[in-house]
Parts: sequence; C-alpha cells; structure tokens
Amino acid sequence: MIVPAWHVTHPDHSVIRRLLTTRIYPGARDLFATTLLEAPRTIFSYLGEKFKSTAGHIVIRVAPGGSSYHVLILDDASERHAITAIHGPYEARKK
Repeated sequence: MIVPAWHVTHPDHSVIRRLLTTRIYPGARDLFATTLLEAPRTIFSYLGEKFKSTAGHIVIRVAPGGSSYHVLILDDASERHAITAIHGPYEARKK
C-alpha cells in the first residue's frame, strides 16, 4: 500500500489502523510512504518497522505479462533519483 504523505497530518492515525487491520484483509501487507514527517513518524513508532519506506519517490515496475511487480524507492533529494531500495517481487492477485 502506498501512502502519499507530505504533511504533518498525513497519514491520519485512523487510516493507518484501517490499513493494518486484519478484519479488512487478513494477509500480509507492506506500507510505503512518500514523505513521512517527524511528527507522524513519532506517533507511529509503536508500529515498529511497518513502513518499508518513509521517504522518496515510489515506482511500481510491472513484469511483462503483469503477473508480478517490484516496488522501487528513489532518492528524491537529488536530481539523479538513485534507487535506494527494491522490494518484491510481489505476485499480482488474480480476480
């Protein structure tokens, strides 16, 4: 799940609770945030390492055929946009 965060109130605590609840979705999930500022980072510290990324551009790279994808985190502090992390592969769910 990607959380577009850029303000001290983003994401709202209730939103994070809903994203993490197993009542809505029982499976594993990874959370990525674009810019998690210090105040929400402190509030969400009880989550431990729930966020896979808390800063940077987030790019989804889908494999040919669409059966899997990777999540790439890019450094948004420079114009080079170097890749700082790669997560996955994730399997696409079939409906």
